[in-house]
Amino acid sequence: MPEKQDARCPLNKEFPPVITKEEQWYVARCLELGVVSQGKTSEEATANLKEAVELYLESFGEEELESIQAYDAAERFGG
Repeated sequence: MPEKQDARCPLNKEFPPVITKEEQWYVARCLELGVVSQGKTSEEATANLKEAVELYLESFGEEELESIQAYDAAERFGG
């Protein structure tokens, strides 16, 4: 079962990462952005995920994040 951490995907506190242990690695996922990273510890996986999300946002821009937030709000509130 996935382990939820207090750490959050950077730049938006509404997107908590999901950390799972898979064989010898911890895998960190930011489900809302579809970004995944890994590390030998959950802390390393979370740090690597933060870097991966930052690179993702550099590539696609924060507009992508805003559109995800708008979509999520619409889904939650039927708008």
